[in-house]
Amino acid sequence: MQADIPVCRQPALSRKIRVSGVRKCFGPANGNVIAVENTDLEMNAGEFVAVVGESGCGKTTLLRLIAGLVEPTAGEIELNGRLVRGPAQDVALVFQRPVLLDWRNLIDNVLLPVELAGLPRVGYEARARKLLHQLDLTGFERKRPRQLSGGMQQRVALARALILEPDVLLLDEPFSALDTLTREELQSELLRVWSATNLTALLVTHDIAEAVFLSDRVALMTPRPGRVAITFQVPLLRPRTPEQRYDPDFIHLCRDIKRAMLELGNR
Repeated sequence: MQADIPVCRQPALSRKIRVSGVRKCFGPANGNVIAVENTDLEMNAGEFVAVVGESGCGKTTLLRLIAGLVEPTAGEIELNGRLVRGPAQDVALVFQRPVLLDWRNLIDNVLLPVELAGLPRVGYEARARKLLHQLDLTGFERKRPRQLSGGMQQRVALARALILEPDVLLLDEPFSALDTLTREELQSELLRVWSATNLTALLVTHDIAEAVFLSDRVALMTPRPGRVAITFQVPLLRPRTPEQRYDPDFIHLCRDIKRAMLELGNR
C-alpha cells in the first residue's frame, strides 16, 4: 500500500478578506489611544493566517474590526468584496475563554447560535453531534460545562463557532489558558477540522510556535499603534504533524519571527 504523502493545502486564489489603511482609536472623540494605525492585510479563501506581536499591539482589536464588533476610525475592511458594517452570520469568533452557559448541556451550548439566529433546531442537531464527535466529545453531549476540563470546554466553544458553517473563523488566543500538552493537542484538532472544510482562518496569538505550526503565513505587528510590518511565509508541508515542531525550517522560522519582533520593539 502506498503511504500517504503530505501535501500543502492550497487556498483558493480568491480574496476573502481585505483590510486597507485601517486605523482604530479609543477614548474621548476616538482620539485618546491609537490601537491600530494604517494597517493592511489580505487573505485568500481557504488560507490560514496567524497574527503575532507584543502585548497591547492591537492584535485583538484588528480581529474585532474584521468581525464587525467595532468600527474602524479610518480605512475599510472587506469580506467577500463587501464592506464590513457589523457582525455577519458567515463569520465566527472563538474567544480566549469558552464562555459556555453552565445551565445548558453541551449539545445545547453548541446549538445556541442556531437559536439566536432564529433557525429550526431540528435541522442542526445532527451537525452538532457530528462536530462534537469530530472534536472527540462523543458521549458528553448531555454533560454540563462544569463537568469538563478546560480543554474539553474549548472544544465545545469551537464546535459552537462552526455550527452555522461560517466562511471565516476568527480565533483570539483560544488556547492560551491551557497547559502545553492540551494546547498542542487542540492545535492538531483545529487543523484537522479546518483541513476538512473551506474555512478561511485568522488566528491571534502570543505564541510564535503556535502561529508557525498552524498557519500558511504569519503577520507580525509593530508595538502600539499596531500595524502589520512583516509577513512570513510558512514553508512546512500539510498536513502538519507534531514532529514538524522539531524540523529545522520550523525552528529557524520561529527564531526569525522572534528576532524581527525584538527589532521592532527596539525602534
